[in-house]
Amino acid sequence: MQTTLNSDIFMEYSFFVMIVFIITELFLSYWQGKNFYRLNVLIADVSTGVIFALVGVVILAGALIVYNYVETHFSLSALGYKFFILESPFSFSPSFSVNWQALVSWTFAIVLSDFIYYWFHRHCHTFNFLWATHVTHHSTQEMNLSVAFRGNGLQRIFEYTYYLAMAFLGIPWAMFLLSHRILKVYQFFVHTRYFGKLGIFEEFMV
Repeated sequence: MQTTLNSDIFMEYSFFVMIVFIITELFLSYWQGKNFYRLNVLIADVSTGVIFALVGVVILAGALIVYNYVETHFSLSALGYKFFILESPFSFSPSFSVNWQALVSWTFAIVLSDFIYYWFHRHCHTFNFLWATHVTHHSTQEMNLSVAFRGNGLQRIFEYTYYLAMAFLGIPWAMFLLSHRILKVYQFFVHTRYFGKLGIFEEFMV
C-alpha cells in the first residue's frame, strides 16, 4: 500500500534528521558550556532506544493486526459510515489541487492521535501499572533530544490499546500508522531546552 510505503520513507528520513539534530544539540550545548549531555546518559538513551525499537517491531505488528480486525468488523466504517479517505490530500499532476475530504481526514487523524496520547500519557502518571512501563522515560535528570529515545518497549502494548479508539471510528490502519509516526517525530522535538513555547501549536497539540 502506497501510504504504508510513504510512512516507512517518512520514518527513514525522520530518523536521519533526528540523529543530525541530536549531534547538533550535543556540540552546540558543549560549545556554549550548557552541558545538556552526559556520556553515560547518552549511552543509556541510545541503548534503551534500540531495545524499544526492536521490541516495538513485534508489538507494532501485533497491534496493527488487532487494529485492522477491529476497524474491519466493529467500526463505523463496518456499519457503512465511511468518513476517512485514505488518499493524499494534495495532487500536483496535472496541476495542483486539494482533496478537502482527505485533508480533513488526515488533519483529524493527526490531532486525534495527539489527543489520545495526551490521555495515555496522563494516565501513565496516574496509574501505577502504566507508570511501571513509562518510568524508564523519566529515569534521567537530563532534558535533551536523545531522551526522546528512552522508553520501555512494553509501554507500547498499552499505548496501542488506547489507539483502538481510532479503529472504532473507522480510521484505516495505514492512516493511524502515519499519523502516529508524525506525532512521534513532533514529540521528539519537544525534548529539548533550546525550544521554548511553540506558539499556536500549544493551543491544540501536547
